[in-house]
Amino acid sequence: MGNKRKIKERREEKSLANREAYTRMNFLYQASQTVLMENPVNLELSRFYAFTMKSIGQKLLCKMDPSIKRTICKYCHSILVPGLTSTIRVKAKRERHLVVTCLDCGTLKRFNTCKNYQLWSEQQQAEMKQQPEGQYSGQEQKTQQNKNPGLKHRS
Repeated sequence: MGNKRKIKERREEKSLANREAYTRMNFLYQASQTVLMENPVNLELSRFYAFTMKSIGQKLLCKMDPSIKRTICKYCHSILVPGLTSTIRVKAKRERHLVVTCLDCGTLKRFNTCKNYQLWSEQQQAEMKQQPEGQYSGQEQKTQQNKNPGLKHRS
């Protein structure tokens, strides 16, 4: 019984740490946007906040929402505000898509504009299924078998 209690405590600690990280990332994103909107000359400060936010997410393995990811340049880390730091064009080559160009570094981002298009994270395939505690997933079973070659998996 003590083992289940330890697992539960670890989950609570991890969720608390993630909550703090997401709160910090949210604050930095809002600060970055506010600094840029109040005075567009403060582009470097805004970039610094966005870069710090991305590095926190990478270090703590916290995923950003796709809507936030789309508003940050991958290369110069500036917030993409239409007309201020980016331009937006609708192109009809191949398939109809949206092209966002960063005015600082010239990086392009392309987004699909089909009617039925859904982000992968919004599809039902992306939803994780809950497994009962104590059961291994397929990958974990393979790892366990590699560690113990005498152990055979029964299906």
